[in-house]
Amino acid sequence: GHPIYEGISINLLYKSDELLITEIIRKKTSKEPLHENHDHKTLSVLIKGKLKLTIDDKIFIAERGDLWVHKIGSHHSIEALEDSAELSIKSPPVKTW
Repeated sequence: GHPIYEGISINLLYKSDELLITEIIRKKTSKEPLHENHDHKTLSVLIKGKLKLTIDDKIFIAERGDLWVHKIGSHHSIEALEDSAELSIKSPPVKTW
């Protein structure tokens, strides 16, 4: 995959005029810094592993099969508690790496 942060890589699975679908692979202890979706929504599902999600100052633990949404304007970050794989769907299809 294409590296985006230390221990985090992304694989492009599908792109159309409406959607961008990627697989995000995270190594245990990798962290994605706090950032904001200013022009797109993201729907994600955890395929494997365990993540600590921070979304607008709330903390969640995601496990295999869990689904979450980052709305436009939400601030969020992710820390991998285990080696993890996430399916991410962005609309509109904005490349953020």
